[in-house]
Amino acid sequence: MVNWYAWPVALGGAVAVTFLVYGNHWKSIKALLRFLGTFLLLFLLFSPSWNAEKSFQRKPIISLFIDASESARKESIPFSKDLKRELTEKFGDDIQLNEFFFGSEVAGDINDSIGFSTRLDKVTEFIKHEAVQPEACILISDGIANRGGSPLSNQVKSPIFSLGIGDPKMHPDALVSSISVNESVFKGNDFEVEAAIQMELLKGKKVVVDFFQKGKLQETISLIPQRDLDVQRVVFRGKGEVEGLNDLLVKVRPINTSEKNIYNNLQKTLIEVISQKKKIALLYHTVHPDLGALRKALIGVEQFELIESKSFSELPQNTHAVIAFNIKNDAFNELKKSGLPFWLFSDATSQLSLETSISNRANPAKNQAVTPEVNNDFELFSLDALPFSFKSVDCPLLKLNIPREKIQIFQQWNRVNTNLPLCFADDSEGRKLYFVGFGIWKWRIQELKQTNESKWFDQWVRSNVEWLSNQNLKGKNIEWSLNKRNWIVGLQGKFKFSLYDGASKKVENANLSCTITDEDGRSQSIGLTSNLGVSTGVFRPSIGGRHTIKVQLKTPIPGVTQREFTQFFDVDTVSLELQTMKANHDLLNDLSHQSEGGFYLANNKGIDSIMAQLTKRELYKPRIEILQSRVFATDEVLLLCLIVLLFGVEWFLRKWEGKI
Repeated sequence: MVNWYAWPVALGGAVAVTFLVYGNHWKSIKALLRFLGTFLLLFLLFSPSWNAEKSFQRKPIISLFIDASESARKESIPFSKDLKRELTEKFGDDIQLNEFFFGSEVAGDINDSIGFSTRLDKVTEFIKHEAVQPEACILISDGIANRGGSPLSNQVKSPIFSLGIGDPKMHPDALVSSISVNESVFKGNDFEVEAAIQMELLKGKKVVVDFFQKGKLQETISLIPQRDLDVQRVVFRGKGEVEGLNDLLVKVRPINTSEKNIYNNLQKTLIEVISQKKKIALLYHTVHPDLGALRKALIGVEQFELIESKSFSELPQNTHAVIAFNIKNDAFNELKKSGLPFWLFSDATSQLSLETSISNRANPAKNQAVTPEVNNDFELFSLDALPFSFKSVDCPLLKLNIPREKIQIFQQWNRVNTNLPLCFADDSEGRKLYFVGFGIWKWRIQELKQTNESKWFDQWVRSNVEWLSNQNLKGKNIEWSLNKRNWIVGLQGKFKFSLYDGASKKVENANLSCTITDEDGRSQSIGLTSNLGVSTGVFRPSIGGRHTIKVQLKTPIPGVTQREFTQFFDVDTVSLELQTMKANHDLLNDLSHQSEGGFYLANNKGIDSIMAQLTKRELYKPRIEILQSRVFATDEVLLLCLIVLLFGVEWFLRKWEGKI
């Protein structure tokens, strides 16, 4: 194909060139050769091409998907061998049989399918994105999907024939379906643990639920289900007596009933017992709406005890952090000398020193705003994506020489981003935060008007105060951040940690190695990513029990006395696959119906039915494929050779006649 104007341009150009060379002798054979050669050369400049079709015969594709998860593999793999044998005997080499295994992933090898959980949506997603759609798909599964989305959400063009394994019948079973508890409690306080208990085919029979804390039985509650399928919630009361992480366990015991599945009779979780509240002081000389906004953001946070004072000398000695609002220079100097971490709200350039270069101008119009641009690499907290631009910050436009990685929010002037800091951190000699100016109460009011809540503003304030108050963790060279909920076999978890020197300053760019050792003594090296002193690792446990994380410092760092750090975490031995054993043939039936396939039980009759469907729909017959393509490049050399030949013959004839 070529643009329409290529034809008249090439034709006109060829006529013009031929007339200029031969004039009235255009009827000669030499003129014809010149015309053809010129026409083809000009036409070639427009890169002409045309459609070409090529047909070929291919074998029909039958894709076999085998459930390799823990709940299904004992039945699915032996049955798949019988099915493959039948397909080979009936159709032989007439079909292309592709075999896949799936659990958490779809893979060509059973060891790569990760069988600790089941994601049926991965199967339909895999079929949907196949370059050549199979003529038929055969799915062998128990239908138990415990992770991912619905497989019905992916529309596939190929018919799916499902073969159901497992037992879809309901058997007497009592299970702990969920546990709900706060992540932390203060030492000496009570806390509640709420558990959802599901009971099947146990109507009128006694079910006992036990609650354990740190391995000791604390409370027992008896239930009697009123229906064949009954869910009841029970509440236990625990005590925050031992500081640190406490193991919690809820276990259910049906009385005088044999259960088919005992793996789902218990669930575990953790709660952290905190020794004391952190004293957060509000230091100010005059009342301001900003103080009310800060106070409301911090009220209700259990780990904070708010103290208000108009004099620095009145602050308690064990204060963890200070929010200083528009204080005078003498009070500010006392605050700096104390070494306490503080968050200063001020427009005084002398207090905001940190190499202050220029005070550009005041803000009489009071129309300065904070740009929604937030430094994503700032590790103290995360504002995520701001739902709107916070407006109206009453402060001078100050140019401060602050490293970009220490800036939280930037100033904005008359809707222009200035790239000047509005809120920034300094942790060179201790943790300090600075906010340039006042007026943040308007942010909170605006958020309340637009969303009926102030979670963005409150979280920003709380996270900053939490970071400041953690400075008192001096003497700790490492601070761990493990997932406080249970690690489960086969599920990927994330852990973080930070190193600190003797002055409690976070260490950046440390040369570290990390290994995790399981209960059987097998070690695995873990790759770490580091950003602003926070190292992150990802681990997927393959067995249960206690695991040990070991971090080693390869290169010595001044102020860090230790070279090796360890931490422990427990992995639940009950995987997701063992918590639900009841097959879900209804899901397989819906999937087959949606794809215009069929559902059958995994037995000889089911195999015969699939064979009959493949034969009836002629899904075993060869397919004629038509390949369409744009053709030109392969013939370009031949066309150039033809042009050279035409001009060459013309030159030879003219030379022969003595006209050259």
